[in-house]
Amino acid sequence: MIKPLFIIAGAGALLAAASLAGAAALGGADLKHNDWVWSLSDNDVGGDNFHMRRGRAEPDVTRTLAWAGGERLQIEVPCDVIYVQGDAPGVVVTGPKELADRVRIVGDRLTLDDDDRTEHGYIRWTGDGFHVWSADDQLKITVTAPAVSSFDVVSSADLMIRDYDQPRLNLILSGSGDVTARGETRTLQVDVSGSGDADLAALNTVDADVRVSGSGDVRVGPTGKADIDISGSGDVDLTRRAAAVIRTLSGSGDLDEQ
Repeated sequence: MIKPLFIIAGAGALLAAASLAGAAALGGADLKHNDWVWSLSDNDVGGDNFHMRRGRAEPDVTRTLAWAGGERLQIEVPCDVIYVQGDAPGVVVTGPKELADRVRIVGDRLTLDDDDRTEHGYIRWTGDGFHVWSADDQLKITVTAPAVSSFDVVSSADLMIRDYDQPRLNLILSGSGDVTARGETRTLQVDVSGSGDADLAALNTVDADVRVSGSGDVRVGPTGKADIDISGSGDVDLTRRAAAVIRTLSGSGDLDEQ
């Protein structure tokens, strides 16, 4: 995602300019009838250089990427990702052009092309105040495939799994991204080593194997066997009464049972 200090610095610069120079008065009738938008870009990722100019936000575009599908998907793009179980595999990307053009599906990896590492943010000034956002916030990806049963979220992506219906589901959360899922599966495996949360209460599950070594929380509702291992600070909430519960609690996280 765009560096927080990058956005904060730009916003601070604008607010200071507005305060010191009386930008509201300078805006006059133009600001009254038209929003002002400043574009911030940083093509020195990891450095402290950025450029700021007044201009429009990049318009959204939609791209379709070919993908043969598979049983595994590793998500490395920091944005909202929706998985839809369907017969015709493919990837639809919607968002600012400079970011949407960088999205790639390489084997089982959903990733960004690093050739262009410019980051973009925007600050809109209206009569109601300031609104700050990054290009990443506008990026949305929908993945359709018939048989993905293993998801590895290694970035700050937020993954939504819709209408899942397969015998097994394996979720690995090693980043800060969250996962929600609805549908049904017989056997569920969840491994949380990052700070992302997994809300699986809407996923009908028989058996669940949950491992939490990070700070992320898990909500899950198995009705058969629940094997829970908490060695981190994250909590596990069993939203349904399981027939059998195996507990291994060595961390500071809590297990909440029905």
